[in-house]
Amino acid sequence: MSEIGRTMVTKSTTPEQTGNPANISLRVCDIQPVLQLRGFFKIGMPDFGGLAAVLRDPKVQASVDDEGVNVVISFKFEGHNVPSDGDPKVSSEESGEVFRAEATYAVHYELDSTEAIDTADLEAFGYVNGMLTLWPYWREFVQQCLSRTGLPSLALPPFNPARMLKKAETAESG
Repeated sequence: MSEIGRTMVTKSTTPEQTGNPANISLRVCDIQPVLQLRGFFKIGMPDFGGLAAVLRDPKVQASVDDEGVNVVISFKFEGHNVPSDGDPKVSSEESGEVFRAEATYAVHYELDSTEAIDTADLEAFGYVNGMLTLWPYWREFVQQCLSRTGLPSLALPPFNPARMLKKAETAESG
């Protein structure tokens, strides 16, 4: 947990992937425009004593069709009041939900060939390439919503797949 002024940000863990996204990435010949399928922002009552923000693990779905790979990712980010004892709670019943942002985005990657796509590679591609493509849209959505509320500005961290790619390379060579 890192502290930003009076605001704490908790980041979820990156799920471990066993496939290699490069096995599909090398086949990408075009990316269709990103679609925001859903966007939701709710604001509650902050007590201005402190804010604990929790970035939930995204839910990633990847599927193959005749022309390529479809990736749909659902994101969730929550903010809760921090009690005077400084112990942030993550349940809105315990601490008072200050905000909740949710959004779902989709992107279609056209491939040179959709033959012999391994399930583990598809999952890794959906997570890594989907996050690289869709994360900036999610970051912008959260920042725009928060900037209109008067709450402290929170910039979500950039998505960095280096750790996961290293794990995929290790799994492939081992």
